[in-house]
Amino acid sequence: MKTLPSGRRDGIIVRELADEVLIYDLQRDKAHCLNKTAGFVWQHCDGRTQVATVARLLAAETQTSVDESVVLLALHQLAERHLLVDLVPQLSGVSKGIAATVGVEVCTRSTGSAGDSIN
Repeated sequence: MKTLPSGRRDGIIVRELADEVLIYDLQRDKAHCLNKTAGFVWQHCDGRTQVATVARLLAAETQTSVDESVVLLALHQLAERHLLVDLVPQLSGVSKGIAATVGVEVCTRSTGSAGDSIN
C-alpha cells in the first residue's frame, strides 16, 4: 500500500481559502497557491493516510471520478515545491490529461515585490 508522505509544517505560513490553499515558504521566500485538488491532498499528508483513501475522499468531495494517479501527481508537484517532508510514492502512468481533468495545479511565485506577500 502507498502511504502519503508528511506535509511540511515548519517554516511556512498557511492560509486556507474557499477554493485554494496559500502557502508562503519562509525559507525560500516563495508563495504557493494550491488549487482545491492539490490543497486537499496536501492537507491529508500526515505520513499515515493511504493514497487510495485520499483518492476516495477526493472523489467524494469533488463528486468526480478520481484515481490514485491524480493523488500521486499532486504529491509530485508538492514535492517539487518542497512542501513535503518525506519521499513520495512512485509515480507511474500519469498522463497530462488526468491533471487537466481534475485540475491539479500548484502555482509558485517569488515574493520579491511588496504586493506578493501572504498575510
